[in-house]
Amino acid sequence: KNANLCFTEVCNLDYTEFINAIIMQDARNTFERSGDINLEIPRELVPFYSQYVPVDVEIVLNDLTSVKLYPTNRLKSLQNEYNLGDKYFVFATRESDPIAIMDGKIVTCVHGSKLPKIEVIASNFDAYIHELLNGMKK
Repeated sequence: KNANLCFTEVCNLDYTEFINAIIMQDARNTFERSGDINLEIPRELVPFYSQYVPVDVEIVLNDLTSVKLYPTNRLKSLQNEYNLGDKYFVFATRESDPIAIMDGKIVTCVHGSKLPKIEVIASNFDAYIHELLNGMKK
């Protein structure tokens, strides 16, 4: 079992290692065990959010920036806050810049610019989780 290999477009990652690493990094990072999947979230996020719901989670990366994961009850207001349009679904931020899923890919842009330049940062959600796991400050 090697949860770190994710080369296919659809990859069922075991999120346990990721969750444990986040909690080991900072015990104040908390998750609930299962979420309200009646929420309208992209299908790519359902496997994660159906197992683990971020309650208060901030991940410090090697470059000392941090990624904040949001609970399901905050996701709708996050869409309004960043207002990227219907094609994008914001589920996290990195230093206040939105991290969103668009057509299955994980993208980001600079928060606050009038014409945001969208940058693809991972080919899919599980690949992004894998990158976060590898990029976490130990």
